Amino acid sequence: MNGRSINRLTAVGAAVALALVGACQEDNLNGPAKIVGDPLLDITLSFPGNAVFPSGSFAITAAASRDSLTVTLANLAPLPAGRVYQVLLSDSSTVDSAGTNNVVPFVGRLIRTTRAKRPVNRDSAVAITTIDTTAAATSLTAADTNQTFVLLGTNASLGATIANYSHVMVIVTTNLVGAGTLDRTTRRGFLFGRFRDAKGTPARADDTFAGGALTFGSFAINALTRLPFVQSGTLLQGAFRGREVRMTMRGLVRPPEGWRYAAWLLDDRTGRQIRLGDLVSPVPADRSLEDADVETTSDETSVGILSAQVRGFADSVAGGPIEFDDFTRVALLIEPKGGTAPQSIASSALVIGGSVPSSVATRHPSAGKLFGVVNSGIGNFKNTAIYLTGVGQIYPLLVTTSDSTGAFKIRSINVGTYTLNAVPKDSTVAKFTGPVTIGKNAADPTVGDSIFVTINIP
Repeated sequence: MNGRSINRLTAVGAAVALALVGACQEDNLNGPAKIVGDPLLDITLSFPGNAVFPSGSFAITAAASRDSLTVTLANLAPLPAGRVYQVLLSDSSTVDSAGTNNVVPFVGRLIRTTRAKRPVNRDSAVAITTIDTTAAATSLTAADTNQTFVLLGTNASLGATIANYSHVMVIVTTNLVGAGTLDRTTRRGFLFGRFRDAKGTPARADDTFAGGALTFGSFAINALTRLPFVQSGTLLQGAFRGREVRMTMRGLVRPPEGWRYAAWLLDDRTGRQIRLGDLVSPVPADRSLEDADVETTSDETSVGILSAQVRGFADSVAGGPIEFDDFTRVALLIEPKGGTAPQSIASSALVIGGSVPSSVATRHPSAGKLFGVVNSGIGNFKNTAIYLTGVGQIYPLLVTTSDSTGAFKIRSINVGTYTLNAVPKDSTVAKFTGPVTIGKNAADPTVGDSIFVTINIP
C-alpha cells in the first residue's frame, strides 16, 4: 500500500473519529432519550384527606310558638385581626316586599366549649372546658378547630319573631351587621341552612319547620345562585426553584363570601407555620385574587377561578428568611380575609397540598437532644409530665416524664422553636410554660444541638 492510500485511510479514520466525537458531544448536550422519574424538585400536589372545613347545625323548638333557635358552630378558622364571625337570619318570602327588612342579626346566649389534648399526670388526655355566658352574644372572635360555639336565641333576645325568617347564615365582618335587606342573587356568608319552608305561599299556616346541618359555601336567596364549597382544581403543578416555591392550578371553586385562598408552609415535626402569600392570576399579570369570592373579572366564572398561581420567596415571607427544608408540607387553603394583618395561624380548610420533596427535605439537620431537670418547691419531682408544643399550637408534639430525681430527656427532637410545658404529678394544668429552641450544632450544622434546661416550679 502506498503512502497516498495510507494517507487516504488516515483521513477517513479521522473523519469517522470526528463524527463519533460529534455524536458523543451531541448526546452529552441532549441527554437521555427519555426522562427517568419525576424532576427532583417537583411537588406532587393532591387533595388532602385531613382537611377540616367549618361546619354546624341548627335546631328550632318543636313548640307551636317556634320562638327558640339553637345554632351550633364548629371548626371555625382563626380570624385576622379586626374581623369577627356573626350569625344572621334571613327571610326568603319577603325578599321582594318593598321597604321590608329581610335580614336581622341573631343574638343569643353563648356556650363555648374548648377541647385541648394535653398530658395530665402520666397519660395524654383531652381536657374539656365549657364557658356558658349568661349575657347575650352578637359575635364570635376567638375560634379554632378545637372550639365549639352554641348560640341559644329566642324571640326576646332577637327582638324579632324567629318564625318570620327562613334561613340562618354565618358571615365574616368588620362592623356588625344590623337589620337590612338581601336581594335574591347576592352571595352572602359561608355557612347557611333553612329552618322554615314557606311553601312558596304568603300564608303561614302551611309553613314547615325543621333543623339540620349547615352547608359550607356562599348563601343566596335564589337557590341556583348559591355556591357550596368543595376541594377542586386541575392541572396541579408545584416546584421548588432555588429560593422560590411556585404552585399553579386551574378550575378552583370560588371561596365562600368573606374568604380567600392562601398558601402556607407547614412543619409536622415542630408545628411551625409560615404564610407564603395570596393566590394571584397567571404571569405576567400577577393580579391579586384576594376578592375572588365576590369580584367579576375575566379571570373568574360565576362559580370558579379559571387559572391561578402562588409564588413564595424564602427571603421575603413574613417571619423570614426561611429555609424550605424546615417544613414538611406546602398547602393551599382558604381562610377568612380582611382585617388589619394576615393570619399567623393556618386554617384547617385545606384545598390542595403536597409534601416537600426528599431532595429538599434531606437538607434539614438531623435531630438534636433535650435534657433537663425539674426543681420544685414542694419536692414533688417524680412523674412530672414534660411536653412540647409548636409555637402558637396547643397539641403536644413530644411527651416525656421526669424520674425520681426530677431528670428527664428527649433523645430526638427536630431543630426548631417550641413551647416547653411541665405538669406536676396530681395536677391537671401546666405549672411551667416557656420557650425552648433547638438550633444547629455549632461544630456540625448538619445535626441538631443538644441542650440542657432547668424547670423551676414554685
